[in-house]
Amino acid sequence: MSELGCCFADQKEKGEMWGALFMADAIRMDLRDLGAEAWLLWQPDWEVIGFDAHGGPPLLKKQYYVLAQYSRFVRPGFQIVSAGGASNTLAAYSPASKRLVLVTTSWEAGEDDLDLTAFAGLPATVTAYRTTSDAQTNLREERIALSSERHIVNASPARSITTYVVDGVTARSDVPVDKIQGVHKLVSQATRLCLNVAANATSSGTAIIPFSCGAYSNEEFNVVDRGGGFYSIHTVNALAGLCLNISNGTTSPGDGRTRGGPGNLIQWSCGDGRLPENEFSGSRPRRPAPTASR
Repeated sequence: MSELGCCFADQKEKGEMWGALFMADAIRMDLRDLGAEAWLLWQPDWEVIGFDAHGGPPLLKKQYYVLAQYSRFVRPGFQIVSAGGASNTLAAYSPASKRLVLVTTSWEAGEDDLDLTAFAGLPATVTAYRTTSDAQTNLREERIALSSERHIVNASPARSITTYVVDGVTARSDVPVDKIQGVHKLVSQATRLCLNVAANATSSGTAIIPFSCGAYSNEEFNVVDRGGGFYSIHTVNALAGLCLNISNGTTSPGDGRTRGGPGNLIQWSCGDGRLPENEFSGSRPRRPAPTASR
């Protein structure tokens, strides 16, 4: 990846921390989801470093520190691994240095809950580095104690980026590689809203809608391996045997507005032949990795 920057003069939200979070999300998606092997900064003078035309000292901006949240810790030779259900986290591991790095972007205040049980040799504490919208909080170092279940559990403020560094660990060979399976929230990267079963209904045909994450318990779905790289997504709010599906079996996109309308998401009896197969394809991670909830 060799060309990304923020922000244009007419961009509605172009505050310094907004641009930093934009960069953080872009780096994560480029490395994790698109498989970029290198990430190159385009123009450092575009809201990353402020240069004084009269020769004064450069001004390091929030995008500079956010870039460092990745580049100082995810070094050449690290392998990008699955972060499980943590859609806002990049996970990278170096077998040579036995170091696991987790970079988490937080647009809203919440609690990171990162399950590290796929690794052996876990320390009692990990080091965290955090950049926030506060002018003085840039790569601030903290020590975080692991929970008794070997999780990182840590409150994260709104509009912040946190890098967790876990040293001395090795990937366990006895942990299943497939971390796609399991109960997850499904989060839109664009809106940061979670898929939700409308009105917590349990009947077939109920619409699946985007809604504020954490508002209700009906925002979790069980991803089940169907073999051959395909998975079904089961609703877990109340009634067993319902899966995400496309209303009316149409192959055309829905309008995104009409609940339960043709082409929009609904919950339907799993495997019902009247609608398309309620399965999606997915690639399996190459080696064990942490899982997370948010």
